[in-house]
Amino acid sequence: MISKHQYEIRLDLAEKTLRQKFGLSPSASITTAIVLGTGWGDSLKTDSPASVDLTEFPGGKELEVIEGHKRRIEIGTIGGKKVLILRGRVHMNETTFNPDIAVFVRMQIEVLIQLGVKNFILTCGAGGLIPETVPGTIVFIDSFMSSDNEVMPLFPGEFYSPEEVLDQEWIFNVMRQEQDPEHHTSGAYVFWRGPHIEGIKNDKDNMSDRGGVAVGMSIKPECCVVAKYPGVRVLALAHIMNSSKEVLDHTEH
Repeated sequence: MISKHQYEIRLDLAEKTLRQKFGLSPSASITTAIVLGTGWGDSLKTDSPASVDLTEFPGGKELEVIEGHKRRIEIGTIGGKKVLILRGRVHMNETTFNPDIAVFVRMQIEVLIQLGVKNFILTCGAGGLIPETVPGTIVFIDSFMSSDNEVMPLFPGEFYSPEEVLDQEWIFNVMRQEQDPEHHTSGAYVFWRGPHIEGIKNDKDNMSDRGGVAVGMSIKPECCVVAKYPGVRVLALAHIMNSSKEVLDHTEH
């Protein structure tokens, strides 16, 4: 297992790699980052003059190749403003046989904060838990619910609340401007580590009975990392890919 000191050395090297590849001075900062999850990876078009694969970070050769997960950080411009884009995150479910992969779940977010990010837009593909969350619905995640198989990318003694970084005013303002209100909602998100899929006979019913609206394998770990940094906020969006009565099909997802 990697120590906190060893991790901090890797994080410093990862930051230097990004600054060098993106032509950013040690004092330059970019305040907004977008994480494009499953189903979102190619949905955002932007001119990207440079990109860095996560495999270029220290220890990155250990990452497995997974379909649909590009694992690439880009710098681009949207509306005249520079943004950082992570296309295809590393998930906690990849740590089953290699706990050190959790380093990348943490580093892929924390290195962006080192570059000055204060605003994160996190996206993911998720499963619906209530009749209203049909495929195509966008859920604005306003809270979290715990499941039984959670593991987070934090060191001992790092006690943080991931829910505190979900900016409620940001959610309200964006939802108020939504042009298609029938296809979005807000609610609690259940983190399910995986890689096995939650059951539809009992698991999904139990989650919805407790107040869950969507279930997925990301978002919460990233928010745990963000919670270490006061003043950094998150807008989290889950794109529903399968209903409360459907089993996930990865290809269709």
